[in-house]
Amino acid sequence: MENADYLILIENGDVEEELTENDYRALNCTVEYMNQDQTVKVILAGCNRFRGLVVDEMELQDLMKNYLQEQGIDSNRIITETISNNLRQNIIYSYAYILVDWYGEDSRRSEDPTIGVIAEPVSIFRYRMLLDNMGSFSGKIGIVSFQEPILVWPARIIEEMGLLVEYHLINQFAYVK
Repeated sequence: MENADYLILIENGDVEEELTENDYRALNCTVEYMNQDQTVKVILAGCNRFRGLVVDEMELQDLMKNYLQEQGIDSNRIITETISNNLRQNIIYSYAYILVDWYGEDSRRSEDPTIGVIAEPVSIFRYRMLLDNMGSFSGKIGIVSFQEPILVWPARIIEEMGLLVEYHLINQFAYVK
């Protein structure tokens, strides 16, 4: 995806005390994209699946924000989202933050912002499926992919299959109007 006004970088793995190699790959992809266009902003979104981890998640987002700043990204271009519990909420809440920032009080914009979600190649199908199932979000949000070493693909594909099954099961039991 090219020419996004906003990027959403979702940390949905296990909360650790430090950034993982995959976090750095996603962050470096974000930096590269943001360096090409100095107006792009990023939303750092986290999945606080277990409320006891909220503080840890915020610390991880601080590490990510610090890394982006160390790479020359201005703090005014970084927004953090800490209230979501799952990937779907990450998209919805990040979109709300984006709309507030995009339209603001003084904005006279008539067009909607373009948004890219940073994702590793093996997760693109799950992200696209989620976006398509969210209806109005499907045409407004694209995918920006970063590369992972091919050696990690077998483990990541198995993990991704588990996440797809989990997503399907959650949707089976969710209330739908």
